[in-house]
Amino acid sequence: MGTLDTRSNDSPVRRSGDSTPVAGNTNKRLEYEKTDKVGFETLPVEIREALSTRKVMLGKEICGDAGYPVTKKRSDGSHYQEITAWWAGTGSYVDIRAVRELRQNSNGSFSPSGSWSAASTVYILPPNLKAVHSVWRSVGSSGYPVKQSTTTTLDEISDNPLDILPPQVVAPVIGGASNAWQYYSKNFANETVVASKLVDDHIRALRAGREGRSHKALPNCDWQVDTIDAPIIDTRLVAIGKPPDSLMQSMERNAKKVPISNGSSNTSTVGHSPSASLN
Repeated sequence: MGTLDTRSNDSPVRRSGDSTPVAGNTNKRLEYEKTDKVGFETLPVEIREALSTRKVMLGKEICGDAGYPVTKKRSDGSHYQEITAWWAGTGSYVDIRAVRELRQNSNGSFSPSGSWSAASTVYILPPNLKAVHSVWRSVGSSGYPVKQSTTTTLDEISDNPLDILPPQVVAPVIGGASNAWQYYSKNFANETVVASKLVDDHIRALRAGREGRSHKALPNCDWQVDTIDAPIIDTRLVAIGKPPDSLMQSMERNAKKVPISNGSSNTSTVGHSPSASLN
C-alpha cells in the first residue's frame, strides 16, 4: 500500500427527490508526495502513547494531524527540533508542541542529544458531544452526479487541502490548520482531508474521506464528512517528559487567552511527573 501526503497549514444544491447534498465540481486537485507516515502518526510514537496513557485524548476520535520535525536555533546558539500537532475528539481538543534537543556535528549536520518531550494544552469539550455526519455527492461538469467509472477532468492544482471539498463544508474551518493524504493499493484508494480551528471559545474540527477503486476514480466518489463545533468548558496543560519551561509558559499564556464558554478562565497545570494525569 502506498501513502501520499500534502500539508499546509453557497448553499447546498439538491436534486429533486434526492436528500444527498451536491458537492459541486471545483476542478481542483492536490498533488501528493510519497511518505511513510501521514496525519497524527507523524508525531513520535512515544509522545502519542504518553498522551493516550495520560487520558488527554477524550471521546471518539474525529481527526488529528502533525507536522514534520523542524530544526530551530535559539538565541544562545543551541539547536532543537519541534513538531506541531493537534488532535480532535468528541471530548477534547489537544494542541501539542513536541521538542527534542540537537547537537551540531563537525560536518554541520545535527544529531539528537535527548529524547522527545512535549507540552500540550487540552481543551475540554461538553459531555455527550456527537459529531455531525453528512454525505456530499460529486458532480460532473453537467451538474448531475457522475458514475464512479467516469473520471472527471481536473485542471487546476491547488496547495490548499480545503479546495477539494464543498465550500459550504469547509467554511467554518477556513483559516485554521488543514492537511490531506491518500492511501492506495490495487483496486482501492481513499483520500482524507482534516482541518481544525479555534474560534473564540469554540473548537471546530472536520474530517472528510472518500473511497474508490483507484486514485483516478476518487474525484467522482462521495465525501463522507464528520464535523464538530463545540464550546470549550475547561483548559488544562499537560507535560510529557520534561519540556523546556519556556515552552510550558508559552502554552499557558496562549491557553489563558482562550475564553471559557461560561465566561471564566480556568487553566490548570499537570506537571512533569509521568504519573500525573487528568483524573
